[in-house]
Amino acid sequence: MKNLVTALAFLATFLAKGQTNPNFDFNFETKWIKNENYTTIFYTVNDTIKTEIGRMNNTVQIEDGFITQSMILKSKMFKNDFIDITTCHATTLKPVFHSSFNDQRIITVAYNQGINAIYKSLNDDKIKTYFQPIKENISFIESSQYQNAVMWLPLKEGYSQKIKTFNYDPNSETGFSEVQIRKVSSENYQTEKSGLRSVWKVIVIYGSKESVSVHYIDKEDRKLWKTEVNGGKVLIIREE
Repeated sequence: MKNLVTALAFLATFLAKGQTNPNFDFNFETKWIKNENYTTIFYTVNDTIKTEIGRMNNTVQIEDGFITQSMILKSKMFKNDFIDITTCHATTLKPVFHSSFNDQRIITVAYNQGINAIYKSLNDDKIKTYFQPIKENISFIESSQYQNAVMWLPLKEGYSQKIKTFNYDPNSETGFSEVQIRKVSSENYQTEKSGLRSVWKVIVIYGSKESVSVHYIDKEDRKLWKTEVNGGKVLIIREE
């Protein structure tokens, strides 16, 4: 598994170095971007009972003008780890490469003048391919980047924003959707070891189905402490 992660990261870097960086408008603050390695714990919540269902190792690495992030989810529910690796331009977040691996399929997506995707089912070895030109005036991020990108936005009281994302789905005609930063407000968040933190409470709506998530992001260093999904039925909490 380690060799697979290394190989995918190398491929992402190779593709990135061959990319140009045309006009690409995405409003975020580079001062918050830094090399990171942290773990988040996934819980389901039934009434007041939390049950751990998995742990994700999150890595952000900045090198040669590109950001590479990897997310590796380990869970007893699955035979193998779930692995996502994404590379984007550090100054714009324009996506370059994305790969995703789990028990059922492998997906690779390369972004250049167009979006080139390959899907391989590990159940029957069937392969699907996808291509879509990219219009010059469209700005979007890879959907897997969003977990980190939300921490880098210019958050403040009353801030709102719409962000276009792309998520390749072999069963859909288009992977484009919209993320709405609906509301940002000040809150306090009690951590396990770092005490009471002043945070931004960020309410986000995903796509036309209006799936709602709530993020609690540290005002001082932009750590993402907690995410509530589906009204708190799923919690994602940063390990200290």
